[in-house]
Amino acid sequence: MDELRVGVVGVGQRAVLAGHASRPGLARVVSDADPAERGRCDAVFVLTPDYLHTEPVLHFLNTGVAVFVEKPMAISLEDCDAMLAAAKTTGTRLYVGHNLRHLPVLRKMRELIDSGAIGRVRSIWCRHFIGHGGDLLLQ
Repeated sequence: MDELRVGVVGVGQRAVLAGHASRPGLARVVSDADPAERGRCDAVFVLTPDYLHTEPVLHFLNTGVAVFVEKPMAISLEDCDAMLAAAKTTGTRLYVGHNLRHLPVLRKMRELIDSGAIGRVRSIWCRHFIGHGGDLLLQ
């Protein structure tokens, strides 16, 4: 199999995530938000701020490039619907990520579960507080 060439849109706060895509012989980052043209990529990470996801996601889907976009997909239902429609129309893969699963504390939790240290897990409930409120009740 040929090495997968990956582009990154949004080289700010979350761009370090794209570094995990580089695997010698399997995948390498070939393009980023630099204005210099660097050729076609096979896949792209869209790591821009949430309100800027839509335009690059639609651009790449409509050109047949697979897209990984950080959650949330977009900040409006209309933009999410447009992304899903573009993926369906073009047959291009669209992935929506939630990278907190890679946090050390969550990896440790998984390790404890897998090792049987806490017994058989039958149910999990997760409440996540982040950003400007999340589930947090402001007082």
